[in-house]
Amino acid sequence: MKKETESGRTENIMVRVTPREKALIAKCAEDEGWGISEFMRGAAIMDMALSGNVEAMKIIFSAVGTHLRDKLNLRNSARKGEQL
Repeated sequence: MKKETESGRTENIMVRVTPREKALIAKCAEDEGWGISEFMRGAAIMDMALSGNVEAMKIIFSAVGTHLRDKLNLRNSARKGEQL
């Protein structure tokens, strides 16, 4: 049985890259403030979405919605703290 992570991710995809590709991917991920896995997932899903894949678009919209909800909750919490 596979161990489920906090994010619900249970599957792995192995990708072989050259040292040069790995260094570039790691640098770009770091520049964005992301981990390599997050960066690679995002790049692959974004490429599929840009090609018109509806499932990829749904994943992106869901992630954006979650991110916006979390940002709004933080902003609202900060405002409530200012009012006290």
